[in-house]
Amino acid sequence: MFIQGRELKTSEIEWIRGLLQVHPEWNRIRLSRDLYGGWYWRNLAGWPKDTAACTLLLKIELACCIALPGRRRLRLMRAAISTLADINS
Repeated sequence: MFIQGRELKTSEIEWIRGLLQVHPEWNRIRLSRDLYGGWYWRNLAGWPKDTAACTLLLKIELACCIALPGRRRLRLMRAAISTLADINS
């Protein structure tokens, strides 16, 4: 399977599935950190490719190869709205 210009081997997808089974408490961000850390994904400045890892995980999920944990965005949005309300008061 080719995703984002990378050939994903069955063993790599199984590794991701294994992470999800061993660490069911992990959220998507934590999973992406382990992904870019394990694959040494860094940009030219040495920063981890977090967004690329998150996008790759989503594409693998859309291909029905893995089931990612639920999104946390709702909680994050509530926190952002609360912060904006505090700033505007």
